[in-house]
Amino acid sequence: MMPGAVVIAGMFIAGAVVWSNTEDCSAEGDDSQVAGRVVEAAELERTVELKQYESVDGMALGDPDAPVEVVEYSDYACPFCARHWGEVMPQIMDQYISQGEVRYVYRDLPVVGGARAAEAARCAGEQGDYWRYHDVLFSRQQQDRERWSDVNIHQDYAEFLDLDAEELAECFTEGRYQDEVAASAQEAQELGGEGTPFFVINGQTLAGAQPFPVFSSVIDEFLE
Repeated sequence: MMPGAVVIAGMFIAGAVVWSNTEDCSAEGDDSQVAGRVVEAAELERTVELKQYESVDGMALGDPDAPVEVVEYSDYACPFCARHWGEVMPQIMDQYISQGEVRYVYRDLPVVGGARAAEAARCAGEQGDYWRYHDVLFSRQQQDRERWSDVNIHQDYAEFLDLDAEELAECFTEGRYQDEVAASAQEAQELGGEGTPFFVINGQTLAGAQPFPVFSSVIDEFLE
């Protein structure tokens, strides 16, 4: 469990406001027809932009002392999560993370097939490149998600990112982060997460692929 999880859980138990949205992926639902935003690998300029933000604990961006913490529980195979990544997260970065007002934490909640991708991303994190790997996975979701159990595709990604492909393949093959991904999913479920994306913002939960104004309204309340 990553730092801050106990605080988040405590705030949730104390009484959180819950928003809901039907635009999410769940184990019971069929997301195969969802038209999420998909970006080709050649359009990975955002990976360069990510480097300017401080990475904390490998899977968090922004100032650790920021007044607002946004925790995203997500599945790399979920098109609604890809939509959030492509359309909403960049706006949160520009308007809040870069201003030191939001710490953004990514956690795993595999519900439609992204568990092995989540493990591979954590393996990339060992080499200090979690967030660029995160971007590659979402950018290649539609084309590659059926292949994410195959070590070869992750070796290809590693080579694309100039990582040590053999080290990443070893980490992936031995399932080094299987337990951590499962623990993250369990944490999300205990907080009420049933589908993805699912968010906890300073203890308040937000479900589904919400537009940016919904996030900004919640974040701004904590900044007032």
